[in-house]
Amino acid sequence: MVNSQCSTLIGCITPITPVNSQQYCAFCNQSVGFNAVPINGACHCPPKYEVQGSVCGDICGDGFLMVNKSEVCDDGNRISGDGCSSLCKTEVGFQCFNGSATLPSNCVYVGVPLKLSLNLIERVDSLNEGVFKFNIKPPLLTLNRMNCSKEVTLVCE
Repeated sequence: MVNSQCSTLIGCITPITPVNSQQYCAFCNQSVGFNAVPINGACHCPPKYEVQGSVCGDICGDGFLMVNKSEVCDDGNRISGDGCSSLCKTEVGFQCFNGSATLPSNCVYVGVPLKLSLNLIERVDSLNEGVFKFNIKPPLLTLNRMNCSKEVTLVCE
Protein backbone atom coordinates (compact mmCIF):
# COMPACT_ATOMS: atom_id res chain seq x y z
CA MET A 1 0.00 0.00 0.00
CA VAL A 2 1.40 3.40 -0.94
CA ASN A 3 1.73 5.83 1.92
CA SER A 4 -0.10 8.89 0.60
CA GLN A 5 0.89 11.06 3.58
CA CYS A 6 4.37 11.84 2.33
CA SER A 7 4.47 15.19 4.15
CA THR A 8 4.47 13.40 7.51
CA LEU A 9 6.74 10.64 6.23
CA ILE A 10 5.03 7.87 8.19
CA GLY A 11 7.48 5.07 8.95
CA CYS A 12 10.50 7.09 7.89
CA ILE A 13 13.69 7.07 10.01
CA THR A 14 15.86 9.06 7.60
CA PRO A 15 13.99 12.02 6.06
CA ILE A 16 15.86 14.07 3.47
CA THR A 17 15.03 17.56 2.22
CA PRO A 18 16.69 18.21 -1.15
CA VAL A 19 17.07 21.56 -2.90
CA ASN A 20 13.43 21.65 -4.07
CA SER A 21 12.25 21.51 -0.39
CA GLN A 22 10.09 18.42 -1.03
CA GLN A 23 10.83 15.99 1.82
CA TYR A 24 11.27 12.35 1.02
CA CYS A 25 12.48 9.30 2.90
CA ALA A 26 15.80 7.48 2.46
CA PHE A 27 15.21 4.61 4.93
CA CYS A 28 12.07 3.20 6.59
CA ASN A 29 11.56 1.89 10.12
CA GLN A 30 11.44 -1.91 9.85
CA SER A 31 10.75 -2.29 13.59
CA VAL A 32 7.17 -1.14 12.95
CA GLY A 33 6.81 -3.29 9.83
CA PHE A 34 7.73 -1.04 6.89
CA ASN A 35 9.93 -2.25 4.05
CA ALA A 36 13.50 -0.98 4.50
CA VAL A 37 13.77 0.81 1.15
CA PRO A 38 11.13 3.46 0.37
CA ILE A 39 9.48 3.71 -3.03
CA ASN A 40 9.29 7.20 -4.53
CA GLY A 41 10.36 8.66 -1.19
CA ALA A 42 7.55 7.08 0.87
CA CYS A 43 7.54 4.07 3.18
CA HIS A 44 5.36 1.12 2.24
CA CYS A 45 4.05 -1.90 4.06
CA PRO A 46 4.88 -5.35 2.67
CA PRO A 47 2.14 -7.33 0.87
CA LYS A 48 -0.79 -8.43 3.09
CA TYR A 49 -0.22 -5.48 5.49
CA GLU A 50 -1.55 -1.91 5.55
CA VAL A 51 -0.64 1.34 7.30
CA GLN A 52 -2.48 1.56 10.61
CA GLY A 53 -1.55 4.79 12.36
CA SER A 54 2.24 4.81 12.19
CA VAL A 55 2.83 1.05 11.86
CA CYS A 56 2.08 -1.76 9.41
CA GLY A 57 -0.73 -4.03 10.58
CA ASP A 58 -2.71 -7.00 9.37
CA ILE A 59 -5.50 -6.35 6.87
CA CYS A 60 -8.65 -7.59 8.59
CA GLY A 61 -10.92 -9.56 6.27
CA ASP A 62 -8.37 -10.57 3.63
CA GLY A 63 -8.19 -14.22 4.76
CA PHE A 64 -4.58 -14.08 5.95
CA LEU A 65 -3.52 -14.30 9.59
CA MET A 66 -0.09 -12.72 9.67
CA VAL A 67 2.84 -13.04 12.08
CA ASN A 68 2.43 -9.79 14.04
CA LYS A 69 -0.94 -11.03 15.37
CA SER A 70 -2.99 -7.83 15.49
CA GLU A 71 -5.78 -10.19 14.38
CA VAL A 72 -7.03 -13.16 16.39
CA CYS A 73 -8.74 -14.72 13.36
CA ASP A 74 -9.29 -13.84 9.69
CA ASP A 75 -11.88 -15.81 7.75
CA GLY A 76 -11.70 -13.72 4.59
CA ASN A 77 -14.55 -11.29 5.26
CA ARG A 78 -15.63 -8.52 7.61
CA ILE A 79 -19.00 -10.04 8.51
CA SER A 80 -19.84 -10.45 12.18
CA GLY A 81 -21.92 -13.47 13.22
CA ASP A 82 -19.91 -16.15 11.41
CA GLY A 83 -17.38 -16.76 14.19
CA CYS A 84 -14.75 -14.18 13.22
CA SER A 85 -16.04 -10.64 13.76
CA SER A 86 -15.72 -7.60 11.51
CA LEU A 87 -12.71 -6.64 13.69
CA CYS A 88 -11.06 -10.08 13.24
CA LYS A 89 -11.73 -11.21 16.81
CA THR A 90 -13.22 -14.61 17.74
CA GLU A 91 -16.91 -14.22 18.62
CA VAL A 92 -18.62 -15.61 21.71
CA GLY A 93 -19.72 -19.22 21.15
CA PHE A 94 -17.18 -19.89 18.38
CA GLN A 95 -13.64 -21.23 18.07
CA CYS A 96 -11.39 -20.42 15.13
CA PHE A 97 -8.60 -22.68 13.85
CA ASN A 98 -5.91 -22.94 11.18
CA GLY A 99 -5.50 -19.29 10.22
CA SER A 100 -2.11 -18.61 8.62
CA ALA A 101 -0.31 -16.41 6.11
CA THR A 102 -1.65 -18.70 3.36
CA LEU A 103 -5.00 -19.97 4.70
CA PRO A 104 -8.05 -18.25 6.19
CA SER A 105 -9.27 -19.10 9.68
CA ASN A 106 -11.96 -21.77 9.97
CA CYS A 107 -14.47 -20.85 12.68
CA VAL A 108 -16.95 -23.31 14.14
CA TYR A 109 -19.84 -22.88 16.54
CA VAL A 110 -19.15 -24.43 19.95
CA GLY A 111 -21.67 -22.50 22.04
CA VAL A 112 -24.83 -23.71 23.73
CA PRO A 113 -26.48 -26.70 22.01
CA LEU A 114 -28.76 -25.72 19.17
CA LYS A 115 -32.40 -26.74 19.39
CA LEU A 116 -34.02 -27.69 16.12
CA SER A 117 -37.76 -27.81 15.65
CA LEU A 118 -39.15 -29.32 12.48
CA ASN A 119 -40.88 -26.70 10.38
CA LEU A 120 -41.61 -28.51 7.10
CA ILE A 121 -41.05 -31.80 5.27
CA GLU A 122 -41.30 -31.84 1.48
CA ARG A 123 -41.07 -34.93 -0.67
CA VAL A 124 -39.16 -34.47 -3.92
CA ASP A 125 -41.28 -35.91 -6.75
CA SER A 126 -39.74 -38.79 -8.74
CA LEU A 127 -36.77 -39.00 -6.36
CA ASN A 128 -36.26 -40.92 -3.17
CA GLU A 129 -35.44 -37.67 -1.36
CA GLY A 130 -37.00 -35.22 1.01
CA VAL A 131 -36.33 -31.70 2.16
CA PHE A 132 -36.43 -30.98 5.87
CA LYS A 133 -36.71 -27.38 7.10
CA PHE A 134 -35.97 -26.54 10.72
CA ASN A 135 -36.21 -23.57 13.02
CA ILE A 136 -32.97 -23.13 14.99
CA LYS A 137 -32.65 -21.69 18.49
CA PRO A 138 -30.71 -19.76 19.60
CA PRO A 139 -30.71 -17.98 16.24
CA LEU A 140 -27.32 -17.59 14.58
CA LEU A 141 -26.71 -14.75 12.16
CA THR A 142 -25.16 -17.09 9.62
CA LEU A 143 -24.77 -20.82 9.29
CA ASN A 144 -22.54 -20.74 6.23
CA ARG A 145 -19.50 -21.99 8.18
CA MET A 146 -21.30 -24.85 9.90
CA ASN A 147 -20.95 -28.34 8.45
CA CYS A 148 -24.42 -29.66 9.26
CA SER A 149 -23.52 -33.23 8.28
CA LYS A 150 -21.11 -33.29 11.23
CA GLU A 151 -23.16 -31.16 13.63
CA VAL A 152 -26.68 -32.56 13.16
CA THR A 153 -27.69 -36.12 14.00
CA LEU A 154 -31.05 -37.28 12.65
CA VAL A 155 -32.84 -40.04 14.53
CA CYS A 156 -35.93 -41.58 12.93
CA GLU A 157 -38.18 -43.58 15.25
